[in-house]
Amino acid sequence: MGNLDWLASWVARAVLVPRVTTHSHGRGAQFPDTYGKELFDKANKHHFLHSLALLGVPNCRKPLLAGLLLASGTTLFCTSFYYQALSGDTSIQTAGPVGGSLLILGWLQCLPSAVEMEVQAPPGTTIGHVLQTWHPFLPKFSILDADRQTVLRVVGPCWTCGCGTDTNFEVKTRDESRSVGRISKQWGGLLREALTDADDFGLQFPIDLDVKVKAVLLGATFLIDYMFFEKRGGAGPSAITS
Repeated sequence: MGNLDWLASWVARAVLVPRVTTHSHGRGAQFPDTYGKELFDKANKHHFLHSLALLGVPNCRKPLLAGLLLASGTTLFCTSFYYQALSGDTSIQTAGPVGGSLLILGWLQCLPSAVEMEVQAPPGTTIGHVLQTWHPFLPKFSILDADRQTVLRVVGPCWTCGCGTDTNFEVKTRDESRSVGRISKQWGGLLREALTDADDFGLQFPIDLDVKVKAVLLGATFLIDYMFFEKRGGAGPSAITS
């Protein structure tokens, strides 16, 4: 486990354990009024939800920053609510908005960032781009020409870890109305998939497609391999067949 993963897990436990403790104590706690009980329940709910969110911090763009913002925001936001709920004292309620602002900043760090590849041929001459298009469930990419105009789309499956079958990324028209090609991560067998980092890819496209767009699709194949199938730190080769 990397340092950032370890830190995120430690922070999550540090925030999650107090939440469980306060929840169990909340059942027998004496509240000044009904509003105090509502305030406590609200803080408890936010504490729980953001504790779960911390478990996904290692997958953020900036995991350390996201973890610190979410942990600090949760602490300030929920502590001010807990204190006011149990004591009726509103002297530290100003910490709530500060904590809420930190939580918003933390969630912004969790938003996915678009990946972009520039394809050059020969080196120094841009012939196109591959731009990741955000989608909540599917890996999607736009194939752009040198003027950054969308030419094709590439749409992958929701689950990219195929077992026993090829994993297909469909090459579609700009409006995604029909498929015109395919990028396939070919199944290499159980032992090869588990023990090596060698991959085979198939690339299909219309024979009359512009040669520059074909080259950009080839770049998209390498990008898909890197993003979804390469083992980090691995040095195994990838072969692409037409």
